[in-house]
Amino acid sequence: VNEFNVEQPPQAEIYDEVSFRRCQDHLDIADAPTSDKVISIDEFRVFIDLQTDGIAGNLTPKQSLPIVMAFNSVACRCNRNPFEGSKCCIKDNAHITIRKEEDTKSFCRDMDHAILVLNLF
Repeated sequence: VNEFNVEQPPQAEIYDEVSFRRCQDHLDIADAPTSDKVISIDEFRVFIDLQTDGIAGNLTPKQSLPIVMAFNSVACRCNRNPFEGSKCCIKDNAHITIRKEEDTKSFCRDMDHAILVLNLF
């Protein structure tokens, strides 16, 4: 019930299974050259381009800066993992490791949110 005493329908799950499977497929395609579940910046750009139906591939370097920042932000989460070491988000070594389904769901949810915020859909 809202402030006007009107019963509201239940909130739909914002991130559904179809969105997750689509994202997972795009991650697999982007990672296909190596299939190592380690996403480099180049693989990340392929992934974002797939997620945005090609829109991200047409961005200027200035427009794509938020995408690079999103990559760096997620890559630096590796510092929380004692097995990754502290160099997992530095220069050419920067990468995103996605091995578990929970990691993939969290990554996909975060990236879809970032894409929406950047108005790339």
